[in-house]
Amino acid sequence: VIYAVSFNHRREEHLNGGAIESLSRPSIMITDAHNALTWRTKLPRKCSSELIDSIMKSLKNGGNVLLPCDTSGRVLELLLLLDHHWAQNKIDSYPLVLLNSMAFNTGEFAKSQLEWMSDSISRQFDLQRSNPFDMKFVTMVHSLEELQAMDDGPKVVLASDLSLNYGFAKALLLAWASDPVNMILLTQRGHGKTIARELLAGLTAQNKSNTFNGNEMAKIQRLLLKIPERVPLVGEELALHLEEEARRRRQVAEDEEQKRQAEEMELDQVLVDLDE
Repeated sequence: VIYAVSFNHRREEHLNGGAIESLSRPSIMITDAHNALTWRTKLPRKCSSELIDSIMKSLKNGGNVLLPCDTSGRVLELLLLLDHHWAQNKIDSYPLVLLNSMAFNTGEFAKSQLEWMSDSISRQFDLQRSNPFDMKFVTMVHSLEELQAMDDGPKVVLASDLSLNYGFAKALLLAWASDPVNMILLTQRGHGKTIARELLAGLTAQNKSNTFNGNEMAKIQRLLLKIPERVPLVGEELALHLEEEARRRRQVAEDEEQKRQAEEMELDQVLVDLDE
């Protein structure tokens, strides 16, 4: 039995392609159909080139670039690709940022798992004793406050979550999307009824050529988003809340008292049995 959901037969920056074909004639194979109707017409190298060209164009126009991503999967591929481009071209004027609460842990864990990475990464470590995940141009950031403390200039931020429904990515979407010089760049389709899927569906419908053009894409999508906000309780709502809290505390005290009495009765019964 082969259970292989979300497997990829193509080689990536940090992983070899899946070797499912080496397991011949399984009795059962369980997989998903997430990409069954997706036809990739461009070579991976061309896609990577267009991705970087799009990012650099937006940065040079004075805009920020947000790449919504997961916390430990495809984000490693993107980090390696971008860090390599930054290093190769000695780009120090545009910060490259990984923003999620586990950013440091993600990088450290990746450094320790080279034996599971692609042949090219293993060979680089064996020959040069250099770890590809020692990313010199990537800044690990764990909160919006840390990000805001950085320079105000254009920057590239890889932020969680991929769906854009919550997390740092949604916060930056709300902060940046209204400015046409900024770019929200989706690198995955995501799952379910999410903001990212809604954005991509609109872009696919209106941009059949599937080419990257930040200026055009920024003009063809409008979204109505619900923004939750914490507000202090006042008036009748506050009174009801305080009453419920007091009731809960009374209930906890009563439960503890009943438990204490039960323990005392049990202890008294033990003492009686010993006397007898």
